[in-house]
Amino acid sequence: MTPQEHAQYLYNKFYGIPLYIKTVKQCCHIAVDAQISLYNELNQLGLLKENSIGFELAEVKKEIEKL
Repeated sequence: MTPQEHAQYLYNKFYGIPLYIKTVKQCCHIAVDAQISLYNELNQLGLLKENSIGFELAEVKKEIEKL
């Protein structure tokens, strides 16, 4: 999954909820931040290989803003 596809996936999950577009994007950012935190914790414990998800989650946040 590319950063663009991941951003679109998250956006679509929240879009069905009756929220303003700005709020949908904020929810997406919160979800990505949670993923980043989890990834960092697992990485610190040595449970992940470096960049094992295939892309930078920060790129996903940039792609969310383009939606």
